[in-house]
Amino acid sequence: MNGQSIELYHTPNAHTNSDLFVVFKEGNIIHGGDLVFNRRFPFIDIDNGGSVAGYIAGIKKIIEVANEETKIISGHGPIATLGDLAASVAMLSETHKLIKVLVDQGLSLEAIKALNPLNSYTKKWDWAFITTERMVTTHYYDITGLLE
Repeated sequence: MNGQSIELYHTPNAHTNSDLFVVFKEGNIIHGGDLVFNRRFPFIDIDNGGSVAGYIAGIKKIIEVANEETKIISGHGPIATLGDLAASVAMLSETHKLIKVLVDQGLSLEAIKALNPLNSYTKKWDWAFITTERMVTTHYYDITGLLE
């Protein structure tokens, strides 16, 4: 397209059940679309096939394809770096483990929300659409297999 080689990468069960990101080879640009929520909690649409594990795998695939000079266009937030993507993977992995421990203890969603277990992530990751409380809910439904 316009002299650019374009590669599409499918990332199943990430943001939704059928996401992809686009690599513009000669420009060294990746457009992450809704797979990249830079510096904020992501929207993982559990009801439409998204999953935390799939989202993490999708971000890791972008990291694998990119290099330090790659411009990574976020669907939401500023241009991302490999460091930003690695921080997102770490945050999602950590927060998922925190909620899983509570789910494994048999706590309900409301009881987990009352504990505010992701409070230390609020300042850096919370935003208008996906708040800390909503991220707790996403993890809960992902872990339990329930739908919202």
